[in-house]
Amino acid sequence: MSFNTTRNSIQGTINWCRAFILNRPTLNIAGTFQEPVLTLANLIMSTILAPPFAWQWNRAFTSFSATVGQSDYTTEIDNFGWLEKATVSLSSMVPSVVEIEIVTSVAANAIDTTEQERPFKICPIEDDNNGNITFRLFPTPDQAYTVTLTYQKAPIPVTSLYGASVGSITSIAAASGGSTVYTFSGGVTNFAALVGTYLFVSNTTVPSGSLVSPNDGLYYCTASSSTTLTLQNPNGVAQAGAAGTVSPATTWAPIPDKFNLLYNRGMLAHLRNMYDNATYLAELQLFFRQLVGCAEGLSETAKAIFLEDVLNQLRTEASVQSGNTASPKRG
Repeated sequence: MSFNTTRNSIQGTINWCRAFILNRPTLNIAGTFQEPVLTLANLIMSTILAPPFAWQWNRAFTSFSATVGQSDYTTEIDNFGWLEKATVSLSSMVPSVVEIEIVTSVAANAIDTTEQERPFKICPIEDDNNGNITFRLFPTPDQAYTVTLTYQKAPIPVTSLYGASVGSITSIAAASGGSTVYTFSGGVTNFAALVGTYLFVSNTTVPSGSLVSPNDGLYYCTASSSTTLTLQNPNGVAQAGAAGTVSPATTWAPIPDKFNLLYNRGMLAHLRNMYDNATYLAELQLFFRQLVGCAEGLSETAKAIFLEDVLNQLRTEASVQSGNTASPKRG
């Protein structure tokens, strides 16, 4: 298994968090589909993947050819998040590859096509929202350089905690050896692809005398056949003619499982903001400290600056909240 494998699901994180918020509601609050955790998951992933945090498991590369006298170049990059590094290369140069500075803007009126030399700055100036990114080089190239871009991929928004159902459950065997076998009809033909993933079982029949079905829940898939899935559910009960569905659980991809401490802590902090405001800011502080501690390629100075900025924002928030909850003065 790859060290950067992602199998952990967002639903699994929610299940873990519930123990710390006394099993209070986390989904479909006020009748809104899968909220607030759906938006919280996107917020947490966007924070982890945003600058200045560059990760080797989220890195991609592309290149384009620069021509003499042209400053702007449009490149198709449908997963572009932010530019991490850029180089220009030419076999006749010494050295043949030179890193150039990434800047936030280069005004069009700063470009003089008559003044040409090797570019030493680059700026992403336009995203057309159709996967095309335009980059501006400064100064205008004096030769035909190869420009190589190293970028971090953008997070893909999560739209649901579960994928499409893999079929209708027709029967369930009693748990044996810590696992339960679910039999399907009308399901996908490639159950083998689900082995090694977490699946969410829902809406199975509730046995007489029970409040919930022991066959429902989030379980790891260990085996499959053409019509069955074996899930690590040690409490499954036999049901002939059972109903219900099984859906793949949305994972935290592209974040590897080894960083579960980050998204687990982030989700817990935000859920505590709903139910236990006194611990929310402390949890969020810990999330950012852990994020900075795990960050790759940041200098100690850059880590300190980022963390101080974040902590100052949290202190301001704490001060505002303290003022809002203070007892009003009596006249």
